[in-house]
Amino acid sequence: MDSSLGHNFFSSSVEQTIDIAKEFAQSLQPNDVVIIQGGLGVGKTHFTKGLAAYFKIKQEQVQSPTYAVVHEYVGQITLYHFDLYRLKSPSELQEIGFEEYLYKEGICIIEWPELALSFVSDDWWVVDIERSNNGPESRAIHVRKKQTYVPG
Repeated sequence: MDSSLGHNFFSSSVEQTIDIAKEFAQSLQPNDVVIIQGGLGVGKTHFTKGLAAYFKIKQEQVQSPTYAVVHEYVGQITLYHFDLYRLKSPSELQEIGFEEYLYKEGICIIEWPELALSFVSDDWWVVDIERSNNGPESRAIHVRKKQTYVPG
């Protein structure tokens, strides 16, 4: 995947969403940050399962970290999977040592990223997932490299 361009994908199933994430994962390097945007239940965690599978992490290990805030998955590279939905302020991120995760030679995956942006470097990957009208499991997925964040 050419990191200078955005890519649009269409998924009609959970399995296709996972496969799209595996393809995208080939572009990732240690210390990359991946922001996954989309409403509740659109497949952000399924996309993360695809990233994990590419790095030889069992998909069964990947769960939404909504209540834990972060899950750590160790494979060929370590994935730090954040769900910031329940947090109210950047100070809560400081309390869990969020900034340290950005320098651990792993890949940070962040759902509901708004509070984290002041900690993140100048560029990151953005994955937008939204429901499509082609069936209950259909999704439009747009992947791009960003230098500035615009909430989706």
